[in-house]
Amino acid sequence: MYRRLRSARRVSQLIFLAGFLLLFALAAYPLLSPVPVELYLRADPLIALSAALSLRSLALPLLWYALPVTALSLLLGRVFCGWICPMGTSIDLLERVFRLRGRRPSAGPHWYRLKYYLLIGLLVTM
Repeated sequence: MYRRLRSARRVSQLIFLAGFLLLFALAAYPLLSPVPVELYLRADPLIALSAALSLRSLALPLLWYALPVTALSLLLGRVFCGWICPMGTSIDLLERVFRLRGRRPSAGPHWYRLKYYLLIGLLVTM
């Protein structure tokens, strides 16, 4: 079961990475793509939240893209990073190429809160 899930994750990662690279290649002047080339950015819930805070209203076009990702993340955890995000796929590929797997030293418990402080700082500055 775990092996099949891992294979499905790898296939998903490769499909989304190929889609990202295709959109990247299509983002040239003149823009001829019928698909929005910033599709991955639209699906980011943090960008939708920061846009809503800076506009002081809901950004409905961004909300329709970010809502499914948010729902999946609430149900399945960090599914966006592990299955969809091209950055997560790139990190996985580089770890494999350079054999970076293994135990990493812990940064300590006080560093775990840093991401929340950065998130609050980002949202306050909007």
